[in-house]
Amino acid sequence: MIEGKYLIKFNTPMGQISGNLELKVQNESLSGTLEIMGGKNNFYGGKVEGNKCIFSGEFNTPIGNIKYDILGIVDEEKLSIYAETNKGRFKLEGTRI
Repeated sequence: MIEGKYLIKFNTPMGQISGNLELKVQNESLSGTLEIMGGKNNFYGGKVEGNKCIFSGEFNTPIGNIKYDILGIVDEEKLSIYAETNKGRFKLEGTRI
C-alpha cells in the first residue's frame, strides 16, 4: 500500500535535508503534497502501479524553482524515491509516519 504520510531524507553537499510527503491514492490515480527545502507543492495526476508510483511537479525553494519527476517504490514501511530535477538527480529515503 502506497497511501500515507512519509518522513523523507536525503544527503547533499550542504548536509542532510528532510521533509514530508503525503500520498493519496484513488483507484490508480495519485495526488498529494511534497514539503521539502522550505517549499510546499500539491501535485495531481500521478499514477500508481503495484508498489510503484510516479508523479511530477514544481515548487519554489530558497535556491529557486525546482521542477521534479519522481519514481517512488514502497517496500512495507520504507519508501525509496528517485528524483530527476532541474537541479540534478537525487535519491531520497522515506519512512511511513
